Amino acid sequence: MKNAVYAMIAGLVLVLSAGSAWATSPEDALKYRKAVYQVYKWNMDAMAAMARGEAPFDAERFALHAGRINAMREDAIEGYVENSAIGDTTSKPEIWSQWDAFMQRQNAFEQEIGKLAETAAGGDARAIRAQFGAVGQSCKACHDDFRVSR
Repeated sequence: MKNAVYAMIAGLVLVLSAGSAWATSPEDALKYRKAVYQVYKWNMDAMAAMARGEAPFDAERFALHAGRINAMREDAIEGYVENSAIGDTTSKPEIWSQWDAFMQRQNAFEQEIGKLAETAAGGDARAIRAQFGAVGQSCKACHDDFRVSR
C-alpha cells in the first residue's frame, strides 16, 4: 500500500513537470514575462500619477493598484526560463549569469510591494507615498543592473 502511494505521488510529479516543460518554450516565456511587466507598468503608472500629484490622490484606487501588483509579485520570475534572453527583450544576459544577485533584487521588490499593499490599505497618503518611493527604488536597483535602457 505504501509503495502504491509513493508510486502515485512520483507519477503525479512526473506528469505535472512534463506538462509545464512542454508548455514553456523560450518564446512563450518571453511573451509571458512581457505581459506580467505590462500589468505592473499599468498599475505603477496609475500609482505614480497619484503619488506625484499629477492625478487626484484616491486611497481606494491606489490600494486597488497596489493590491494587483502584490497579488502577482512573484509571477514575472516564472518567465525567466533558460534561453529566454531572445528576441525583443530588455533583459540583460547577466540575469542568467548572475542569478543570485538578480533574485536578491526580485526578493527586495516582492518585499517592498508587499509593504506597499499593506500601507495602501491603511489609507495614509504620506505613508503610501513614502512606501511607493521604496518600491520605485527596488525597481530601479534591478533595472540598473539587469535591464537594457531604451
